[in-house]
Amino acid sequence: MSQGAADPVLIGAPSVLAVPIEECDEPLVDLRGYPVLTDTQSLKVKSTAETRLHCRQGVAERLVRADGALPDGVRLLVVECHRPLAVQEHYWRADLADLRKKHPD
Repeated sequence: MSQGAADPVLIGAPSVLAVPIEECDEPLVDLRGYPVLTDTQSLKVKSTAETRLHCRQGVAERLVRADGALPDGVRLLVVECHRPLAVQEHYWRADLADLRKKHPD
């Protein structure tokens, strides 16, 4: 069965897992210093880490370009970028517990 354009690719997919993780040595920058809308009060994000709106410099620059390419009246809104390992582990544990409850087998 072929995968359609609208079908999601999950993080556990072999094609995703085959991508090597490599340090790019690009600095983390605070996205609040760039002309992109950010939300530090979003109730959907549980992280209160100081680095919550930090991302790689290249990512920040691409977000600015993407935001500028949107039609008038449409903007990107970033609520979270960097997650400390402890926060990411918390999210993974919560998601795993939810999946196990929904699919005990």
